[in-house]
Amino acid sequence: MTAIQRLYIPPLQAAQELARRRVLRSPTTTDFLESFLARNTYAVLFRQVASPTLEFFRFISLASSCGLVPVVLEYRQDKFVTRNPIKYSLARMSFLNGVGRHGGRRMTHLSVVDLPDADGRRLEEVSTYWGQSLVDFHHELLTLSPSASHAAHIDPILFTGGVLSG
Repeated sequence: MTAIQRLYIPPLQAAQELARRRVLRSPTTTDFLESFLARNTYAVLFRQVASPTLEFFRFISLASSCGLVPVVLEYRQDKFVTRNPIKYSLARMSFLNGVGRHGGRRMTHLSVVDLPDADGRRLEEVSTYWGQSLVDFHHELLTLSPSASHAAHIDPILFTGGVLSG
């Protein structure tokens, strides 16, 4: 057995393990996240901001194929930094425009925020060039995709004084 095989559990096997553990779990808890997750059997994707990316759609597909309810937890209070490629891609979006002459991907890029101005601000404080919240912009993009608009529950997770709350 390789190191990867010891760490990786196939999605269907993971869903079965979650169902088994659900039966064993105590039904009472005061923890916000535990009580939220106790309502159903979820597949969880954690991102600072939910956005209709290829990763998002792959996540929805895998969760659905395993009978899990997809949920995306967001941490909007995190700082936007251009050195983080995931956060950077929220502000400077890339679009696949086919294949080039030599077989490579042809990409188009679109900046939706003033990157130097946004650097170091909390994500929930970053605005697009037209004044819309960056978080709201990405959520609006999700609503424009029929397969994404009702595919996953998106919930902001807040950390207040080191304590998780909803």
